[in-house]
Amino acid sequence: MPNRASKGNETIFTMEEMNRSNNKPLTNVMPVNEEVSDNLQYLAGNANLSFHMRDNVSAIKFMNQLFNACYGNNGHKLLQLSNKNEQVVQIVGLAFTNIALYLNFNDEDMNSVAAENAVYCLGRDIIENDNTFCAPAIFTLLFRRPSLLKDKLIETHCSVSEKRVGMPIGLMLRGNPYTAPHLDKFREQAMMEKRIAIMAYMLSLFYDTKSNDFTIPTDLPYNLPSTKNISDFLSLKMNNIKYNDDILLSEGKKYFYELFSMCQDTLQKMI
Repeated sequence: MPNRASKGNETIFTMEEMNRSNNKPLTNVMPVNEEVSDNLQYLAGNANLSFHMRDNVSAIKFMNQLFNACYGNNGHKLLQLSNKNEQVVQIVGLAFTNIALYLNFNDEDMNSVAAENAVYCLGRDIIENDNTFCAPAIFTLLFRRPSLLKDKLIETHCSVSEKRVGMPIGLMLRGNPYTAPHLDKFREQAMMEKRIAIMAYMLSLFYDTKSNDFTIPTDLPYNLPSTKNISDFLSLKMNNIKYNDDILLSEGKKYFYELFSMCQDTLQKMI
């Protein structure tokens, strides 16, 4: 039996076991619809341009139009995006990141929808095209507004745990992982330890912690975290993670893939 590292009541799998289960998730779950793709690219592109030109009136207009175009039963439209050389998925993902972070709906659930849409789009471009320019925005969302992805992070932790032990999470934990008082620690693991693991993996795609320098251009609007944000994150990681970075990055990759799949599954339910 392979050796395993343990932390608290949770088993941390070996690198060999984790690498076997780190296969990329399926992303082409719906045929591309070029008309839908072109429309969402137009709205997202104008939202991004207006936002970065500080034209707040136009930015809010296009952000709302993009959000409404993909809201509710229209969420499946994001599954129909083209992801060829024009980087449509990245453009839409960055627009949803800005919506999640900056648009005031007076209802955080709406911002959560935007954050999940952003993770789906940006995650898809990372998975399909190894587009590391998408990683900073996911890192920034998880660093600045983790509450927006709380339910998805818990759902991701449940899904990974179920696959590891081979039994329903409610039966294994003897309670509802979202609400049971005695499962506070499980939820805390999702929001702290597992979130940190995903962020560490995202950071590794665009920043070299040994040289303390970005590995992608810093003059483009990718929602890059500040050097202070990165420093604060590294301190958070050091204070909360006790196992080595190789295992952390493998765990983060696994949880990132599962988080993407959870967001994609939600959109599929809108079909």
